[in-house]
Amino acid sequence: MSVRRRFVASGLLVAGLAACASPGYDEPRLQRELERAGVAPDAAGCVADALPDSVDIRELALEQDPNADQLESTRAVLERCGVSLPPR
Repeated sequence: MSVRRRFVASGLLVAGLAACASPGYDEPRLQRELERAGVAPDAAGCVADALPDSVDIRELALEQDPNADQLESTRAVLERCGVSLPPR
């Protein structure tokens, strides 16, 4: 996988967690940010819809950096929604 694709995939994980950590989860904002990062609209909508069910938004908002469990949960949502990620 190219360095650029790895960078984009890593950015998707961070964007997803950051949008959830913001006060008052903003599903449309997350979808827009994912689309800006190159995710197909259907996949971005899938992620934005599924992420709050997979990650405790309140817990995430308290964390400065996402922990390993939050990263793994976010990765699982991205993969389930068809977003390609680099190998672990």
